Amino acid sequence: MDKVVGNILIKILVILFIGLIFPVERTNPWILFSIPSNANDFSLVGSNVSEGTAGFYQFANPALLPNSNGKNFGTSYTMMSLDRSSQVLSVNYSLPPNAAVAISMMRTGTSDIQGRDIFNNNTELFNHHEILGMISFGISFGKYINGGLNIKTSYSNLDNIFGDNNEANYSISNNGIGFDGGILFNYSELYPVLGIKLENVGSAKNWSLNIDEQGNAYEEKVPVTYKIGAHYNITNQSSIFLCKDNSINNFFLNSFAFKVDSQSKNMGLRLGVKIINKSQILPASGFYYSSRFFRLHYGFNFGSANEGISHIFSWNFTL
Repeated sequence: MDKVVGNILIKILVILFIGLIFPVERTNPWILFSIPSNANDFSLVGSNVSEGTAGFYQFANPALLPNSNGKNFGTSYTMMSLDRSSQVLSVNYSLPPNAAVAISMMRTGTSDIQGRDIFNNNTELFNHHEILGMISFGISFGKYINGGLNIKTSYSNLDNIFGDNNEANYSISNNGIGFDGGILFNYSELYPVLGIKLENVGSAKNWSLNIDEQGNAYEEKVPVTYKIGAHYNITNQSSIFLCKDNSINNFFLNSFAFKVDSQSKNMGLRLGVKIINKSQILPASGFYYSSRFFRLHYGFNFGSANEGISHIFSWNFTL
Protein backbone atom coordinates (compact mmCIF):
# COMPACT_ATOMS: atom_id res chain seq x y z
CA MET A 1 0.00 0.00 0.00
CA ASP A 2 2.81 2.41 0.92
CA LYS A 3 4.55 1.71 -2.39
CA VAL A 4 1.36 2.48 -4.34
CA VAL A 5 0.90 5.78 -2.49
CA GLY A 6 4.55 6.64 -3.14
CA ASN A 7 4.21 6.02 -6.87
CA ILE A 8 1.05 8.14 -7.06
CA LEU A 9 2.81 10.97 -5.23
CA ILE A 10 5.75 10.88 -7.65
CA LYS A 11 3.39 11.04 -10.66
CA ILE A 12 1.56 14.02 -9.14
CA LEU A 13 4.87 15.80 -8.56
CA VAL A 14 5.95 15.31 -12.18
CA ILE A 15 2.62 16.53 -13.60
CA LEU A 16 2.53 19.56 -11.31
CA PHE A 17 6.12 20.51 -12.05
CA ILE A 18 5.42 20.54 -15.79
CA GLY A 19 2.30 22.65 -15.27
CA LEU A 20 3.89 25.09 -12.85
CA ILE A 21 6.93 26.14 -14.87
CA PHE A 22 4.91 28.62 -16.92
CA PRO A 23 4.96 32.06 -15.29
CA VAL A 24 2.11 34.53 -14.91
CA GLU A 25 2.53 37.59 -17.16
CA ARG A 26 -0.62 39.53 -16.23
CA THR A 27 -0.72 42.22 -13.55
CA ASN A 28 -2.16 41.08 -10.23
CA PRO A 29 -4.55 43.69 -8.74
CA TRP A 30 -4.30 41.87 -5.39
CA ILE A 31 -0.51 42.16 -5.28
CA LEU A 32 -0.86 44.17 -2.04
CA PHE A 33 -1.94 40.98 -0.26
CA SER A 34 1.05 38.94 -1.40
CA ILE A 35 3.04 40.17 1.62
CA PRO A 36 3.74 37.27 4.05
CA SER A 37 1.26 37.42 6.91
CA ASN A 38 3.74 36.84 9.73
CA ALA A 39 7.41 37.08 10.61
CA ASN A 40 8.11 33.36 10.29
CA ASP A 41 6.75 33.21 6.71
CA PHE A 42 8.46 36.55 5.99
CA SER A 43 11.92 35.38 7.05
CA LEU A 44 11.46 32.10 5.14
CA VAL A 45 10.51 34.18 2.04
CA GLY A 46 7.15 32.41 1.78
CA SER A 47 8.80 29.10 0.92
CA ASN A 48 7.04 27.23 3.76
CA VAL A 49 3.92 26.28 1.77
CA SER A 50 4.31 22.78 3.22
CA GLU A 51 4.67 23.84 6.89
CA GLY A 52 3.17 27.28 7.52
CA THR A 53 3.03 29.00 10.90
CA ALA A 54 0.72 28.21 13.80
CA GLY A 55 -2.02 30.83 13.99
CA PHE A 56 -1.51 31.82 10.34
CA TYR A 57 -1.76 28.44 8.55
CA GLN A 58 -4.42 29.57 6.04
CA PHE A 59 -2.15 32.27 4.56
CA ALA A 60 0.59 29.77 3.67
CA ASN A 61 -1.74 26.93 2.68
CA PRO A 62 -5.30 26.24 3.94
CA ALA A 63 -4.54 22.51 3.81
CA LEU A 64 -2.31 23.06 6.86
CA LEU A 65 -5.27 24.00 9.07
CA PRO A 66 -5.83 20.44 10.41
CA ASN A 67 -2.43 20.88 12.11
CA SER A 68 -4.03 23.47 14.41
CA ASN A 69 -4.12 22.64 18.08
CA GLY A 70 -7.00 24.13 20.07
CA LYS A 71 -7.65 27.85 19.61
CA ASN A 72 -4.69 29.72 18.16
CA PHE A 73 -4.61 33.52 17.89
CA GLY A 74 -2.11 35.49 15.84
CA THR A 75 -1.41 39.11 15.00
CA SER A 76 1.38 40.85 13.09
CA TYR A 77 2.56 44.29 12.03
CA THR A 78 4.81 44.92 9.04
CA MET A 79 6.80 48.13 8.54
CA MET A 80 8.05 48.15 4.97
CA SER A 81 10.19 50.52 2.96
CA LEU A 82 8.55 53.25 0.83
CA ASP A 83 6.00 54.03 3.60
CA ARG A 84 4.19 50.69 3.15
CA SER A 85 2.67 48.74 6.01
CA SER A 86 0.34 45.84 6.75
CA GLN A 87 -1.50 44.46 9.77
CA VAL A 88 -2.96 40.97 10.25
CA LEU A 89 -5.39 39.43 12.74
CA SER A 90 -5.97 35.67 12.62
CA VAL A 91 -7.77 32.95 14.56
CA ASN A 92 -7.35 29.21 13.91
CA TYR A 93 -9.74 26.78 15.61
CA SER A 94 -9.37 23.01 15.47
CA LEU A 95 -12.43 20.79 14.95
CA PRO A 96 -11.48 17.31 16.18
CA PRO A 97 -10.81 14.75 15.00
CA ASN A 98 -9.53 15.87 11.59
CA ALA A 99 -10.65 19.39 10.59
CA ALA A 100 -10.17 23.06 11.41
CA VAL A 101 -11.61 26.47 10.57
CA ALA A 102 -10.04 29.95 10.56
CA ILE A 103 -11.05 33.57 10.20
CA SER A 104 -8.59 36.36 9.40
CA MET A 105 -8.17 39.91 8.19
CA MET A 106 -5.31 41.78 6.51
CA ARG A 107 -5.04 45.55 6.09
CA THR A 108 -2.27 46.77 3.80
CA GLY A 109 -1.48 50.07 2.14
CA THR A 110 0.78 53.07 1.66
CA SER A 111 0.99 56.42 3.45
CA ASP A 112 2.46 59.83 2.61
CA ILE A 113 1.76 59.62 -1.12
CA GLN A 114 2.75 62.96 -2.64
CA GLY A 115 -0.10 64.46 -4.69
CA ARG A 116 0.59 66.69 -7.70
CA ASP A 117 -1.52 68.99 -9.85
CA ILE A 118 -1.62 69.20 -13.66
CA PHE A 119 1.48 71.46 -13.58
CA ASN A 120 3.42 68.88 -11.52
CA ASN A 121 3.37 71.04 -8.42
CA ASN A 122 3.18 69.33 -5.03
CA THR A 123 -0.28 69.37 -3.46
CA GLU A 124 -1.20 67.39 -0.37
CA LEU A 125 -0.23 63.97 0.96
CA PHE A 126 -2.58 61.01 0.59
CA ASN A 127 -2.95 57.62 2.25
CA HIS A 128 -4.43 54.47 0.77
CA HIS A 129 -5.21 51.03 2.15
CA GLU A 130 -7.09 47.89 1.19
CA ILE A 131 -8.69 45.30 3.47
CA LEU A 132 -8.88 41.55 2.89
CA GLY A 133 -11.19 39.32 4.94
CA MET A 134 -10.95 35.54 4.77
CA ILE A 135 -12.78 32.45 6.05
CA SER A 136 -10.85 29.18 5.74
CA PHE A 137 -11.50 25.48 6.11
CA GLY A 138 -9.16 22.50 6.24
CA ILE A 139 -9.71 18.75 6.54
CA SER A 140 -7.55 15.67 6.72
CA PHE A 141 -8.60 12.93 4.27
CA GLY A 142 -6.38 10.29 5.79
CA LYS A 143 -2.90 9.62 7.03
CA TYR A 144 -1.14 11.24 4.08
CA ILE A 145 -3.36 13.91 2.50
CA ASN A 146 -4.96 17.18 3.70
CA GLY A 147 -7.08 19.64 1.73
CA GLY A 148 -8.15 23.22 2.38
CA LEU A 149 -10.08 26.21 1.02
CA ASN A 150 -9.93 29.99 1.53
CA ILE A 151 -12.92 32.20 0.73
CA LYS A 152 -11.78 35.81 0.67
CA THR A 153 -13.11 39.26 -0.11
CA SER A 154 -11.43 42.65 -0.44
CA TYR A 155 -12.54 46.26 -0.16
CA SER A 156 -11.03 49.70 -0.74
CA ASN A 157 -12.49 53.20 -0.89
CA LEU A 158 -10.76 56.28 -2.31
CA ASP A 159 -13.47 58.85 -1.61
CA ASN A 160 -10.89 61.33 -0.33
CA ILE A 161 -8.51 61.00 -3.25
CA PHE A 162 -8.88 64.71 -4.01
CA GLY A 163 -8.82 65.79 -0.37
CA ASP A 164 -10.49 69.09 0.56
CA ASN A 165 -10.68 70.10 -3.11
CA ASN A 166 -13.15 67.30 -3.93
CA GLU A 167 -16.09 69.66 -4.54
CA ALA A 168 -17.57 67.37 -7.20
CA ASN A 169 -17.63 64.39 -4.77
CA TYR A 170 -15.45 62.27 -7.04
CA SER A 171 -14.83 58.78 -5.67
CA ILE A 172 -13.15 55.51 -6.57
CA SER A 173 -13.91 52.23 -4.83
CA ASN A 174 -13.40 48.55 -5.45
CA ASN A 175 -14.41 45.23 -4.00
CA GLY A 176 -13.50 41.68 -4.91
CA ILE A 177 -14.00 38.04 -4.07
CA GLY A 178 -11.76 35.05 -4.61
CA PHE A 179 -10.79 31.54 -3.59
CA ASP A 180 -7.62 29.66 -2.71
CA GLY A 181 -7.23 25.90 -2.66
CA GLY A 182 -4.51 23.81 -1.09
CA ILE A 183 -3.26 20.23 -0.80
CA LEU A 184 -0.72 18.78 1.62
CA PHE A 185 1.08 15.43 1.16
CA ASN A 186 2.92 14.00 4.15
CA TYR A 187 3.90 10.49 3.09
CA SER A 188 6.32 9.57 5.87
CA GLU A 189 9.22 10.91 7.89
CA LEU A 190 11.61 9.55 5.24
CA TYR A 191 10.16 11.78 2.49
CA PRO A 192 9.86 15.58 2.18
CA VAL A 193 6.48 17.10 3.05
CA LEU A 194 4.87 18.57 -0.08
CA GLY A 195 2.47 21.52 -0.16
CA ILE A 196 0.54 22.89 -3.16
CA LYS A 197 -1.47 26.11 -3.18
CA LEU A 198 -3.59 27.66 -5.93
CA GLU A 199 -4.29 31.34 -5.19
CA ASN A 200 -7.04 33.55 -6.64
CA VAL A 201 -9.04 30.83 -8.40
CA GLY A 202 -12.04 32.48 -10.08
CA SER A 203 -11.11 35.80 -8.48
CA ALA A 204 -11.95 39.31 -9.67
CA LYS A 205 -11.97 42.92 -8.48
CA ASN A 206 -14.91 45.20 -9.36
CA TRP A 207 -14.16 48.92 -9.75
CA SER A 208 -16.65 51.75 -9.40
CA LEU A 209 -15.40 55.11 -10.72
CA ASN A 210 -17.30 58.31 -10.06
CA ILE A 211 -15.03 60.78 -11.86
CA ASP A 212 -17.36 62.22 -14.50
CA GLU A 213 -21.06 62.78 -15.06
CA GLN A 214 -21.72 59.24 -16.32
CA GLY A 215 -19.43 57.31 -14.01
CA ASN A 216 -17.84 54.01 -14.93
CA ALA A 217 -17.62 50.44 -13.65
CA TYR A 218 -15.61 47.46 -14.80
CA GLU A 219 -14.30 44.07 -13.63
CA GLU A 220 -10.61 43.25 -13.35
CA LYS A 221 -9.64 39.58 -13.34
CA VAL A 222 -7.06 38.36 -10.83
CA PRO A 223 -4.56 35.88 -12.34
CA VAL A 224 -4.19 32.49 -10.68
CA THR A 225 -0.91 31.94 -8.86
CA TYR A 226 0.44 28.42 -8.34
CA LYS A 227 2.81 27.60 -5.52
CA ILE A 228 4.50 24.28 -4.90
CA GLY A 229 6.90 23.80 -2.03
CA ALA A 230 8.48 21.11 0.09
CA HIS A 231 10.50 20.88 3.26
CA TYR A 232 12.68 18.19 4.72
CA ASN A 233 13.55 17.82 8.40
CA ILE A 234 17.31 17.33 8.54
CA THR A 235 17.12 16.84 12.32
CA ASN A 236 14.46 17.48 14.95
CA GLN A 237 15.78 21.05 15.20
CA SER A 238 16.52 21.98 11.58
CA SER A 239 14.74 21.97 8.20
CA ILE A 240 15.33 23.11 4.64
CA PHE A 241 12.65 24.57 2.34
CA LEU A 242 12.31 24.74 -1.46
CA CYS A 243 9.50 26.49 -3.33
CA LYS A 244 8.40 27.42 -6.85
CA ASP A 245 6.10 30.43 -7.32
CA ASN A 246 4.94 31.01 -10.91
CA SER A 247 4.20 34.69 -10.29
CA ILE A 248 7.95 35.24 -10.64
CA ASN A 249 9.14 35.27 -14.22
CA ASN A 250 11.47 32.29 -14.32
CA PHE A 251 11.21 28.54 -14.81
CA PHE A 252 12.96 27.16 -11.77
CA LEU A 253 12.71 26.87 -8.02
CA ASN A 254 13.03 30.44 -6.78
CA SER A 255 12.69 30.38 -2.98
CA PHE A 256 15.08 28.65 -0.59
CA ALA A 257 15.18 28.77 3.20
CA PHE A 258 16.67 27.16 6.26
CA LYS A 259 15.47 27.13 9.85
CA VAL A 260 17.07 25.94 13.06
CA ASP A 261 15.54 25.70 16.54
CA SER A 262 17.20 25.40 19.91
CA GLN A 263 17.13 22.07 21.69
CA SER A 264 14.34 23.33 23.94
CA LYS A 265 12.65 25.12 20.99
CA ASN A 266 12.45 28.34 23.01
CA MET A 267 14.43 30.19 20.35
CA GLY A 268 15.10 29.73 16.67
CA LEU A 269 16.75 31.28 13.62
CA ARG A 270 15.39 31.57 10.06
CA LEU A 271 17.27 32.37 6.83
CA GLY A 272 15.76 32.68 3.37
CA VAL A 273 16.42 33.95 -0.13
CA LYS A 274 14.07 34.54 -3.07
CA ILE A 275 15.47 34.80 -6.60
CA ILE A 276 13.25 37.19 -8.55
CA ASN A 277 15.54 37.42 -11.59
CA LYS A 278 19.27 37.49 -12.32
CA SER A 279 19.64 41.03 -10.98
CA GLN A 280 17.08 40.88 -8.16
CA ILE A 281 17.68 38.68 -5.13
CA LEU A 282 15.72 39.11 -1.90
CA PRO A 283 17.52 37.87 1.24
CA ALA A 284 15.62 37.66 4.53
CA SER A 285 16.22 36.57 8.08
CA GLY A 286 14.48 36.40 11.43
CA PHE A 287 14.22 34.71 14.80
CA TYR A 288 11.66 33.91 17.47
CA TYR A 289 11.34 33.57 21.21
CA SER A 290 8.80 31.18 22.70
CA SER A 291 7.48 31.02 26.25
CA ARG A 292 4.87 28.81 27.86
CA PHE A 293 2.05 31.14 26.82
CA PHE A 294 3.08 32.83 23.56
CA ARG A 295 5.58 33.01 20.71
CA LEU A 296 7.09 36.25 19.40
CA HIS A 297 8.60 36.34 15.89
CA TYR A 298 10.69 39.04 14.21
CA GLY A 299 11.74 39.11 10.57
CA PHE A 300 13.42 41.50 8.14
CA ASN A 301 14.58 41.67 4.54
CA PHE A 302 16.92 44.02 2.68
CA GLY A 303 14.73 44.60 -0.39
CA SER A 304 15.40 43.38 -3.90
CA ALA A 305 15.74 46.77 -5.65
CA ASN A 306 17.60 48.92 -3.10
CA GLU A 307 14.29 50.18 -1.71
CA GLY A 308 15.34 49.77 1.91
CA ILE A 309 14.90 47.37 4.82
CA SER A 310 11.47 46.04 5.83
CA HIS A 311 10.60 44.76 9.33
CA ILE A 312 7.81 42.58 10.66
CA PHE A 313 6.73 41.55 14.16
CA SER A 314 4.20 38.81 14.86
CA TRP A 315 2.82 37.22 17.99
CA ASN A 316 0.65 34.17 18.58
CA PHE A 317 -0.63 32.13 21.49
CA THR A 318 -2.75 29.02 21.95
CA LEU A 319 -5.63 28.37 24.34
